[in-house]
Amino acid sequence: MADILIIDDDPDVIRLIEFALKRAGHTVLTASNGESGLSITQRRHPNLVIADVMMPRVNGYEFCRRVRAQEDFADIPILVFSARFQPIDRQTALEAGATDYLPKTVGPSDLVAHVERLLRKPPPAAKVKLGSMIAVFGLRGGVGVTSLAVNLSVAVALSRRQPVALIDMAPLSGHAALMLGLRPTGSLHKALASGKEIKAETLKPHWQTHETGVQVLSSPVTQSPAGDVPPAAVQPLVISLRQTFRLAFLDLAPTLSRTTAAALTAADRVLLLVAPDLASVQSAAVALQVLSNMGIENERIWPVLNTPGGVGGLSSEAVVNALKRPLAATIPYEPGMLAALNARRPLMLSSPKSAAAQSVAQLATQLLS
Repeated sequence: MADILIIDDDPDVIRLIEFALKRAGHTVLTASNGESGLSITQRRHPNLVIADVMMPRVNGYEFCRRVRAQEDFADIPILVFSARFQPIDRQTALEAGATDYLPKTVGPSDLVAHVERLLRKPPPAAKVKLGSMIAVFGLRGGVGVTSLAVNLSVAVALSRRQPVALIDMAPLSGHAALMLGLRPTGSLHKALASGKEIKAETLKPHWQTHETGVQVLSSPVTQSPAGDVPPAAVQPLVISLRQTFRLAFLDLAPTLSRTTAAALTAADRVLLLVAPDLASVQSAAVALQVLSNMGIENERIWPVLNTPGGVGGLSSEAVVNALKRPLAATIPYEPGMLAALNARRPLMLSSPKSAAAQSVAQLATQLLS
């Protein structure tokens, strides 16, 4: 039979439940508060927990949250057994991570029957944690799309110490690999040319690994193969990337081709770059309207103001007023950016304490959260 932990601050309730469960053949563990219950759960790994709600130190809801936060106990059945019986109480318990909820008006025999149904229930299938897709895009060239995509990738890789994907979607001669000091040896185009289904195994020979852990899928540097990635290939690509990486950045060309549209639609977040000049602001305003018409929700679109340098640029307030949208981030002018590009060493590595690098790092943290 099963090892069952009862957590309740009322000794009479514990005795009643313990008697009913032992009579049914189960082994019983007891705790008088949620804190002790957590300790016993970690040491003894019970098959099921029955927990009250109103307890000292750690209440039943908080007990559920803390247990679910530990990977080893993600699937342990937790039955909240409480004197509270309003619908909101049950909802709160389930949202906190309880498997089920019963009011204390239920008799001992019904409680035991319910416990045994939960014990017979097969555990849920393991959930696969899928990664997120971030599209970096600007409808006008020269606003720093690739530079931001490269530095964000490096920032995430450095903060998480795990591989991050960067896919250069330019039809020909993209600059992502160049900015990272890599010599392209493969590309998504070459992977597609094999005629094989797009999966992790298909893409594996074409990745290049930067010293920070960023995995790069370069753009072609020769005319053959070249051209846009077929729109139909975008969704399989996205599925493969989600299954492999915590975050993947799509460095998109400044066009609204069918391929770009497919990538924007598939992305969890669109970083829309805008520079502080009228032409760029106009292009960003048009892009916002197009993205809206494509069904991409406002909360998925994060405008980012990138200040490449020079004098006479529009203020961030003017850009916000023109776009009628708040900015997710502002990347200040960095004099060392050109030197970083020519040295083929991203700003996050060459000048990590600069204001621009710090802004990129903050944006990376927002994306991770």
